[in-house]
Amino acid sequence: MNFKSPILLIIAILPALACSRLGLFPTPTPLPLPADLATTPLPDGSQPGKLEATYMSAVSDDGFQDERCYKLFRFYPDGVVLYANFTCLDTPPSLESWPEIDRVFHRQNQNVLRGDYYLLGQRIWVRIVVHDAIHEITSLRSFQGEICDHKMVLQEPTKHYFTGVPSALMQPVLEFIPLQITSSQESLSADCHVAGFRLLFRPTVVLSGGRAEYQIQTDPGETCTLQYTAPDGGLTQAQGTGAIIADSQGICKWIWELGELEGDGLVTVTIDQITQDFSIDVR
Repeated sequence: MNFKSPILLIIAILPALACSRLGLFPTPTPLPLPADLATTPLPDGSQPGKLEATYMSAVSDDGFQDERCYKLFRFYPDGVVLYANFTCLDTPPSLESWPEIDRVFHRQNQNVLRGDYYLLGQRIWVRIVVHDAIHEITSLRSFQGEICDHKMVLQEPTKHYFTGVPSALMQPVLEFIPLQITSSQESLSADCHVAGFRLLFRPTVVLSGGRAEYQIQTDPGETCTLQYTAPDGGLTQAQGTGAIIADSQGICKWIWELGELEGDGLVTVTIDQITQDFSIDVR
């Protein structure tokens, strides 16, 4: 197969994605519904469905050779949502390639991750069921965020449980842009604004008495705020934390003194409507 063709590549990669990279294999019995695995209730007033659109992550990760890898969500009006965590292509997905993507990334393909979603105004909650057939573990990935002017920002908890073991999720906040969208979603667009961000540098272990550094990337000109909570629970006002403006590349960077306290600290990053906590181990 000629993998230089983006159309052939996406046909090949999505089934492989579902089986190997996400641990999905056909199962003899149906997977549980998100409601069966959820431990927290959805907000009062939220309703399933209404969307008919496909979104891809605005940023991509390195793949094999010159490939770029994207995350995809596909929403159906009845409340079903599909998810591809690592779709790698040698050219970015586009409206021109949508018909070929549609041949594989659809709800009839049982090897594609799926779940449900709920809306309340511009807010959105997404729940994806993930099954690891090798370790016989079924879990739920829960996202929340906003849709505004056809742009979607989603975040999820910074701790992701993979095969039952918690691991740090390096990109818990991401911005998504429409790949395919119908006019039925026009009513959700409004005169509003929401921005996501991508972590560029994030230490998980630092030395007491030293300095910590965080770097993120968002939209140029956005106001970025970082707060540091010391291991004793005290919110510090260390020089180098606080609000700054993203530069022309969209980068916000903080460097601050940690102090002598050891233990589990907390870093809180806020941009627009998104606030995300990150743990930091001070030793």
